Amino acid sequence: MSVIWKEGISRRDVPKEFLSTTERVLFIMRILLVNPNVRPSFRAFQKMTYVNSIYNCYPLGLVVLATQLKKHGYEVMIFDALAMNASDRSYREALVHYQPDLIGFTAAFYSSIPAVLNAAKISKEIYPHVPIIVGGVLATFMGHELLSCSANIDYVVRGEGERPFLRLLEMLSNKCEINDIPALTFRRKGQILSGEHDQSSRCGPAFIDSQHIRDLFLFPGRLVFLRSSRARMYIEASRGCNYDCSFCVVAAMSGRCVYRKDPVQVVDEIEGYMISLGANCFSFVDSTFTQDKPYVFSLLQEIEKRIRDRKARWSFAFGTRVDCIDESIVRALKRTRCFSIAFGVETYSSEELSSYNKKVLGDKTVEAFNLCRAHSIKTRALLFLNQFRYHSREMIGLYARNTMRLLEVIAPDFFTVTPLVVYPNSPLYTRYRSEGLIDDNAVQEIMSGRLISSPNISEKDLYRLTHYMRLMFSTITYKRRIFGRNPG
Repeated sequence: MSVIWKEGISRRDVPKEFLSTTERVLFIMRILLVNPNVRPSFRAFQKMTYVNSIYNCYPLGLVVLATQLKKHGYEVMIFDALAMNASDRSYREALVHYQPDLIGFTAAFYSSIPAVLNAAKISKEIYPHVPIIVGGVLATFMGHELLSCSANIDYVVRGEGERPFLRLLEMLSNKCEINDIPALTFRRKGQILSGEHDQSSRCGPAFIDSQHIRDLFLFPGRLVFLRSSRARMYIEASRGCNYDCSFCVVAAMSGRCVYRKDPVQVVDEIEGYMISLGANCFSFVDSTFTQDKPYVFSLLQEIEKRIRDRKARWSFAFGTRVDCIDESIVRALKRTRCFSIAFGVETYSSEELSSYNKKVLGDKTVEAFNLCRAHSIKTRALLFLNQFRYHSREMIGLYARNTMRLLEVIAPDFFTVTPLVVYPNSPLYTRYRSEGLIDDNAVQEIMSGRLISSPNISEKDLYRLTHYMRLMFSTITYKRRIFGRNPG
């Protein structure tokens, strides 16, 4: 007996007696992964950071998860509401069109929570019995809070999502009682329970069949990064970080043990994007791309070989630490068409860096930028303004002036400054809570998509300061181009 699916009815809601024996056997769980549209709640944060690139970001995390789910026989599609700037109506139409048996959301940005909560509410209105799962950076730190504030969210996956997600799907498919799955937060009899976030939930970066990347997306014709050769595609060569900086989320997401993908597979992915999308610009999203020197050299050798043998033309960028680069690496990067490196400078103060458990000497910072400049590789300095640390406008002004002096010395081509993003339940959050720098309203502020407020500086003053620093940097850059490196 065939079944005609109706609007508002998931295949999960159809009684089994209406399905033929063949249909029951061939039933495959249909999963919709959603990158929510965070534009409305991101605008306030954007004013302070001048970040526009998230709108056309390639949702690498969802692509990796979808790839793994497909390998295990599930039917998966991605709805990228952010890249499409999709309205609530468009999302409803996508739900009715695809009729999912399970919906997964990523909460990747600080301002993602309002969009996730709204999309989860819409999902439950249409498919009340379809499970909803949330993962991502914010979900890793706020699993208990998400389930407490929204009855529409059923499960939260913390950290790397592939293994917990697959284990949860297996239990849901077999109608088993959800028990202690590592890195999963869930409800049982009114209580919110969490499985341990241990090594068993971790896995290395998976190979992506990038030649068939369009097949993963609903309505691919509307996605900018699938239509434009100028779009920058993201590549994951390694996962994890050996360092333990207190402001960073990588250790909580992926652990301090680093997993690396085979260099041949990495370059195969790059070539796949070139074939399928015509892409020629790539960014490695590894936390510290150059931390393992032998691996980096083997990867760059493979890239150089493909460029030589197949006359491939692409360029790439990445981020790293200033103490993880030297002359030999920079030379190899230049040969393989690296055009830009982003360095986590964080702050001008070595003492402040040490307080974040990041011990880097100032000489290393100057040396790294000089090396790149000597080989004509563009540089970007990444800094943050710790709005909790500075207790007066005078101290904040001193920070801005000293930062400008540092930028004059290292002379980066680009500069990004953002307020410090502190995640609930992180070590830095716990420390600032104990010092009275973060109050009880912090979680409510995050749930509304706002930065955690500081007792020392208002959000309006933060905007003014970051705007002033960008103007000053533009002036420094202009003078350097006209008069030389340090015009005075």
